[in-house]
Amino acid sequence: MSKRVLAVAFVAFFIGTTVFLLVGGKGPGTLRIGTKMPQIDYVTLSGRSTLMPDSSREIIVIYFNKDCNHCQYELSLLDSNVKSLQNVRIYLLTSEEDFFKTVAPSKWKNLDTSKNVTFGVINKEEYKSKYGTTATPSLYFFNREGRLKDMIIGEVKIDRILQIMSFDADEHPKSGNN
Repeated sequence: MSKRVLAVAFVAFFIGTTVFLLVGGKGPGTLRIGTKMPQIDYVTLSGRSTLMPDSSREIIVIYFNKDCNHCQYELSLLDSNVKSLQNVRIYLLTSEEDFFKTVAPSKWKNLDTSKNVTFGVINKEEYKSKYGTTATPSLYFFNREGRLKDMIIGEVKIDRILQIMSFDADEHPKSGNN
């Protein structure tokens, strides 16, 4: 009898956990492929602005943390290859309010001087509610219409980034995996 109770308890726990994860994964802030880019305010050294689609170019939004080793790798990789992405608008966003005081964007010289790259500080809770995660690094790729064409949570090689940015989201839907 006790084995049966344990088995039923295990199955109930497994089903409950699965339902919780599925429902949590479909929360209001989780982006899906094809979703319109959420607008979000950010602060730069020169003031406040709002992230929104740009019909003249595709956009990459990268959420990072200055102390994250994977983020350091990703930003260094982008810094070395920013010329390959000159036709793409890149937003490098962090929720670290002291970012501009403790880490100068000039640490990544090419990103800092590139006209298509913007460093910004955002509100972590607003970002999480709109983008669905605060895992770092998180990369979101939007087409010219402002629709999500792919996203990658974690570090990724430059070849994969270039591959994602070379296709139209409607012609080549992506899986969201790196």
